[in-house]
This record gives sequence, C-alpha cells and structure tokens, in this order.
Amino acid sequence: MIVKMCGMCSLQDMDAALDCRPDYVGYIFAPGRRRTISADLAREMTKRLGGRIPAVGVFLDQEPEEILELLRTEVIQIAQLHGSESEEMIRFLQRESGRAVWKAFRIRQKEDLVAAKESSADLILLDAGTGEGKSFDWSLLSDFDRSFLLAGGLGPDNIRQAAAQVHPFGIDLSSGIETDRAKDPEKMKKVMEIVRSL
Repeated sequence: MIVKMCGMCSLQDMDAALDCRPDYVGYIFAPGRRRTISADLAREMTKRLGGRIPAVGVFLDQEPEEILELLRTEVIQIAQLHGSESEEMIRFLQRESGRAVWKAFRIRQKEDLVAAKESSADLILLDAGTGEGKSFDWSLLSDFDRSFLLAGGLGPDNIRQAAAQVHPFGIDLSSGIETDRAKDPEKMKKVMEIVRSL
C-alpha cells in the first residue's frame, strides 16, 4: 500500500517527510485553502527532496497552463485534479506533459463511483470532499474493482481498518498527520510504521 502525505507547507515538513519516506508528498496549489503554497516555496521544497520522493501538485479547476508550467519545470512530477475538470482536460495534460495525471472524486453515493471507474486519469483518488478530513461510507466500495487512493479522515487510528475493509492501492493523508494544524513528525512516522507492518 502506497502512502501520499499531502499539504506540505514548509521545509520542516519536507525534512519530516524525508525522515520517514512516504511514497509521495503533495503540495496544494488550489487558491484559498489553508495549506495553499506558492510555486516558489514548492520549488524550494522540491529541491530539498532531491529526487528522493516524487511531488504531487493538487489543483482545483485551475488553468491547464499553470499546471503544465509546474510539471515542465519539475516543481512537481504528478498533477492531481480535485475539481470538476473534464476528461478532455485530463487527456490534454497527459498528452502535453507526458506525466501522470490523478483525479479525485467526491464519493457520497454508489453512483459517484461510475465516473471514477471510467476516468482516463492514471490514478483516481476517492474522498469525502476536498480536504475536510472526513471519511465517506467505505461500504460503498465493496465491489469497486479499480485501483484507487483512499482519502478523507485517515490517520494512525484507522489505517489498519481501511486496509482490511477496502484494500486500497494507497492512502492519502493530511489532517490525520497534523497536530494543532501543523504536520506532526511523530504521526508521520507512526503512519509509515503501520503501513510497513501490514
């Protein structure tokens, strides 16, 4: 099971990530979010990573050129789309960048899984919302047969349950590895210990 730790906001966050080595780290570029960072800070954090962990940029209905610029300049290696982006936009970004494009889907009922299953994204992410730290009803995934990242309300307390119940390809965490709204190196380490023990 792969692990993406999202919402990295500082060089200290990067040091904590390098210490525990998740499979991916994520930067929020969607405007108006608590964890949104600038391209300049993202560039500094990617330098800190030194190619050891791929960086995923998270976008919400933003212009494709903004996304492509960050991919082409190697600030990020993967684009994750969290809004109402079309299939045409997904394919355009894949074609123009030659990079993987992930797409997040908000799951509230079984019907929401249809678009997720049929998406041309390289990897899909199933979430309750857009970063509110809440889980959706995992029983909806009982017969879902596409690889996905599970997101929403995940942390050290429920990763084992998630792995046993829905068998995700990977997990995406942000608020679940924070204390007082800041990344917590101990929680980050704990998550990786749990995942490696599964």
